[in-house]
Amino acid sequence: MQKPTRVVLALDAPDVSDEIVHALDRSGGAQVVATATDVRQLTEAARQLEPDLVLAEPRLAGGVPPGVACITIASRESVAALRAAIEAGAAAFFVWPLERDELVERVRRSAGRPTALERSATVIAVHASRGGAGCTFLATHLARAIASSGRTCVLIDVDPDGDDVATALGVGQGAEGIHPITDVAAVAEELTPDALRDAAWVHPGGFHVIVAPREGEGPVGAIEARRVIDVAAAGFDVVVLHTARGLGDTTRMWLDDADLVYEVLTLDIGSFRGTTRTMHRVGVELDEPRP
Repeated sequence: MQKPTRVVLALDAPDVSDEIVHALDRSGGAQVVATATDVRQLTEAARQLEPDLVLAEPRLAGGVPPGVACITIASRESVAALRAAIEAGAAAFFVWPLERDELVERVRRSAGRPTALERSATVIAVHASRGGAGCTFLATHLARAIASSGRTCVLIDVDPDGDDVATALGVGQGAEGIHPITDVAAVAEELTPDALRDAAWVHPGGFHVIVAPREGEGPVGAIEARRVIDVAAAGFDVVVLHTARGLGDTTRMWLDDADLVYEVLTLDIGSFRGTTRTMHRVGVELDEPRP
């Protein structure tokens, strides 16, 4: 019989905390060993009790010690809550009570989870403020150039609204051996660098590829996608991210998180203006044009 997942619960709302404790107790697969209402209590409980998992609201998740798995919970999904969860290194994000069953099942499967992986790769994000600028062209050719230099490389399409990488590389819908990021993210909790390498499609040019969600599939949550990227960064020399056009909140996170960003533009006023706005929004200072 599998041992129950030992949980430290960190919430500052007593009524919600009681609801979650009861839900986990009824599941038979989890045991709340301590509760906390602030960062200090959370840090002390996690260090002393060495739980399998911490369940915390996003603003408290930063108190989880390194190496301790964390899942975040919020009463509603917001950019601020999601960003706090990602910055804390959370493995997942759930909305309570809307995703009650999914949360309980995830907790039950979290006993003895492996510790966080250490990034060793260079993460490169390729971005364009508008379509047709050549973002996909640069991302795919960059991955091939890196592979041809003798370094291991994986190209991950994190654009939730398109499948441009698969199209550019000639990967059709339902092609054998193709695992989109939705498939990989579904097992993000158990994912290892070797498993990711096996799941990725290998291009004849020598680089690995994880394509975007296929037609009819929903987008991948930012937390789950972040886990896939972290695993990739622990198993390859270089990770190339093909990002969505424009600058939505999730895309902004990928740009902030990357070690290097390539911004692609075309030689027209609209593209220059879009790129300028992107640079300002990500905090890059542009030189004033010279007379």
